Amino acid sequence: PFPWLSIKEQIGADFSNDQRFTLFPKSSSAYPNGRLLRAELVTRNFDQSLLATVQRTVNDNFSCSLTLGQNLNQQEYRNYTVDGQNLIFGTTELDFTIDRTPGEYWDKIRTDGYFGQVTGDLAQQLYLTAGLRWDGSNTFGGTVNTTTGKPYSNRFLYPKGSAVWQFTKAMPVSFLDFGKLRVAYGQAGRQPPVFS
Repeated sequence: PFPWLSIKEQIGADFSNDQRFTLFPKSSSAYPNGRLLRAELVTRNFDQSLLATVQRTVNDNFSCSLTLGQNLNQQEYRNYTVDGQNLIFGTTELDFTIDRTPGEYWDKIRTDGYFGQVTGDLAQQLYLTAGLRWDGSNTFGGTVNTTTGKPYSNRFLYPKGSAVWQFTKAMPVSFLDFGKLRVAYGQAGRQPPVFS
């Protein structure tokens, strides 16, 4: 709606269903009584990102931008297996196995992040950036610290900042066409695995 405002949203979803069948017939060297394995591995992923950017040129020597965003993500995994042993001759069905061992596993990871970034361009030679990201995940759990009695946080702040000076624009150097000095700082984190 405005030339100085840009809004973008991306939504994605992935689904896979992997069905597996493994047969060791009777008299096979690894399983003389035979073995039949059936497994179904299902994954579902959903991701949504929303970005809003405001850009302003104040004058010939100064321009700036502000970006605000959100990211939501969910990953779900399910695994069903049945291990059948002691086969009846000529079978490829679990109903004709004597010993059956089922297995089931399921997990869901939900993460969300909210972030903002400010940039400034001074005289097209000094570039400043500052940003902050606030992330959360259900894998951090909600257990209570036994010493303090307070719950552990499942949200964390990650700051960043940088300054870049293209010094060859301010003071040309005869033997150097392009020179830049850069200083940057940032923090990052990693969420724990499921059930850790």
